Amino acid sequence: MSATAFIVTPETLIFRNSDEKDSDSLEISVRNISKKPIRIRFSLPQTNLFYLSSGQTFLIPPGLVSSVKISHQSKSNVIEKSSVRIYSPDESVQIPIIAYPPSPNVQFNEKTISELYREALERF
Repeated sequence: MSATAFIVTPETLIFRNSDEKDSDSLEISVRNISKKPIRIRFSLPQTNLFYLSSGQTFLIPPGLVSSVKISHQSKSNVIEKSSVRIYSPDESVQIPIIAYPPSPNVQFNEKTISELYREALERF
């Protein structure tokens, strides 16, 4: 996602397979695309789901990138959502954050599937 003075990557932070009591971190980067240094501030809502693991305010020279890690510790086995807002003096961008719980790992036995398919064809 971009504003006129900076570009934010990724456009969405997605934590996958967030198991209860496990913690994970993802990085969000801001590139200054203007010709002047800009002050960037990161802000998260006051919840206990996601945390900024480093400073909240950065001065980014033109053309350079600054990054911050956002940590997540799952509290339940449900989808958890929030957003991080990135501010400069002139504009702001909001980036969604989604944490998905573990999904079931389904494995199929190919032999069994083949046998079931063959049996189904024989019945017709």
